[in-house]
Amino acid sequence: MTFLNKIPFSLLSLLLLCFSSFTALSDRIMGRNAFFLAISLMIFISLIQKKKVTINKENKLLTIAIILMGLSQGIWAFFYGHEGDNIFLANENYGIVSRYLLVIGLSLLFINNLKTNKIININKELLTVFFFAGFLYMCAVGLVYCYENPGERLRINSAATISGYIITLQGLFTLYLVDILNSKLKKLFLPIIIAVSLITLALTETRSAILVFPALVVLYFLTTRAYARKKILTVALLFIISAPFAIKIFFPSTLDRLNSSYTEVADIGVDNDSSIGARVSMWKAGIYAFEQHPLGQSAATRYKEVSYYIDKAESGNPEAKRNSIYHLHSDLIESLSLRGILGGFIYILLIISIIYSAFKQGMLVDSLILFLLPILLYGSVDTLFIDKRFVIVFGAQLLLYQLFPRKASGFQEVKTVTVAKKVS
Repeated sequence: MTFLNKIPFSLLSLLLLCFSSFTALSDRIMGRNAFFLAISLMIFISLIQKKKVTINKENKLLTIAIILMGLSQGIWAFFYGHEGDNIFLANENYGIVSRYLLVIGLSLLFINNLKTNKIININKELLTVFFFAGFLYMCAVGLVYCYENPGERLRINSAATISGYIITLQGLFTLYLVDILNSKLKKLFLPIIIAVSLITLALTETRSAILVFPALVVLYFLTTRAYARKKILTVALLFIISAPFAIKIFFPSTLDRLNSSYTEVADIGVDNDSSIGARVSMWKAGIYAFEQHPLGQSAATRYKEVSYYIDKAESGNPEAKRNSIYHLHSDLIESLSLRGILGGFIYILLIISIIYSAFKQGMLVDSLILFLLPILLYGSVDTLFIDKRFVIVFGAQLLLYQLFPRKASGFQEVKTVTVAKKVS
């Protein structure tokens, strides 16, 4: 047992969590296996240290909410997953995603065994380089895709949209970890992380991600560096002025998609056969389907209800009908329309529990800006908790943000100001 105690299991578990987060998009099976192995190590550490397995009071609600989310999806898959074709993403993914969520919820039982600043502080430079390299690897996979498929939107073994969402989460996550570890490499790594994120997101042509990421970066630095707010706002203003010119020169197709957003919004009442118009039609149809089946229904039944509504009230919007086969582009409406009022309640409970846990642990600002806000924003225009890659990233980052709180000893960056006293 003495020999086992000398093995750095905590460090290995940390590295595996980071590895799973960075590889889930490009290599889902590898990312999934790394995540399960990290959780197994957490349990093993609990056993060899002979500590009573407990959770923080702050995590109890979060644990319950995630487990309920997993159970609700698993129960739905058991009763409805066999009805219709696997072209419905819920039929294909809910059973798998539910197991991921159950493991994520249970992993919160063992996370306290990894909360050791000693392990992190000793390996600060190693962790910083590891986070940075993992992020660059993920983006490089996307850049290789663009090189091999010129003229196409960047995608990393998935749709361009979900690629953009996960790149946003990974970019913000890496930015935070490199920032709070306060490594000597930080001043070099931070601008590279921001630049690579922006370039990769521009290539995905995912409009929401392109707009959300820089806004959240500015908000993050404004809240963590109050002493430099004027400088941050100046840089942000220069970025806003120069960004359209840079996009026009280097990413002309991306600029076309951004410009089309105004036209799509303006024409919703006249012609809703567009990306934004289709979302609005699907949201309305999803609410209608929920009203017809408030306790839940199969994906096949929902598609019939949605198609009927779109034909009747949305002029048969072809883009909406084509996309509604897969999902309805809103996490809340997706939950309500498939799993009924209980599914919608559990989704809302999950969001509340993340906020509550972050608040009780003194991480509300960081967690809200870097983790929850992008999930809420993207989850309002797309469906995230039906995607296997996203759920792995969600679980890994949920644990890692708790393992690296800013308030922990050694992580807090303090701006010191020396005030000279007058001597009379």
